[in-house]
Amino acid sequence: MKKSVFLILLIAVFITAMSFAATISVWQPRSGDRWYAGQTYTILWTKSGSMSPFVKIKLMRIINHRTILAGKITDTTPNDGSYIWAVPTSLESGTYYISIKTTDNSVHGNSVHFTIINRDLDKKRALLSHHINFHIIITNPTASTTWFEGKRYNLVWNNSFTKGKHIKIGLYNFNGKSLIKVIYDGNDVLSDPADKSKSTYS
Repeated sequence: MKKSVFLILLIAVFITAMSFAATISVWQPRSGDRWYAGQTYTILWTKSGSMSPFVKIKLMRIINHRTILAGKITDTTPNDGSYIWAVPTSLESGTYYISIKTTDNSVHGNSVHFTIINRDLDKKRALLSHHINFHIIITNPTASTTWFEGKRYNLVWNNSFTKGKHIKIGLYNFNGKSLIKVIYDGNDVLSDPADKSKSTYS
């Protein structure tokens, strides 16, 4: 009985040691890399130790020191050290990193932070921002603002062109310039308590 228990413990220790020894090291993208939306790149990694023959790859984004899932690159691919990826044209410019994990979730590794650049979206954003700000100066949100789902925030703008008028506020997709949702459509907009020359909508 004691020998059986000892053998089971020995096997458990061996399996645990093997799992600790297994590693995935993502070495491409590299620090300072700039990958462009719409172009194809190769994700590269090395592995050591015993692990699943398949991995899943995710793209993570860094916004204001907060990490969010930017999308799944693949749910499963052979754990052979490389994966060719076409960067989606829907991704916004920003700081990202690649996360690779075995399909059984036992071993994982992350790349260093790198940059994805979307020239088309940046151009559309600049043009739309210029068009809006030529008529209405929006002071909140700004280009560096991050808003989180489920939280309440104030839209703030100069009311020189909108005071006393019917206005419509919409949430748009910069990629297709398509309306996602009408946020407000009416006349009941309050002045900003701190500055009567501005309007605000929560």
